[in-house]
Amino acid sequence: MSEIITLQNAHWQVGILPQTGASIAFGRVRYGGTWVDVMRPTP
Repeated sequence: MSEIITLQNAHWQVGILPQTGASIAFGRVRYGGTWVDVMRPTP
């Protein structure tokens, strides 16, 4: 299973995959109190 490092603040959340050279696993924004994907999540 791949390790995902999550970086976030009150508005953005980004998942980083260190094993693949720091590829982005997902990008989300908070909208109406829930996280909404703005980038297609990496399987």
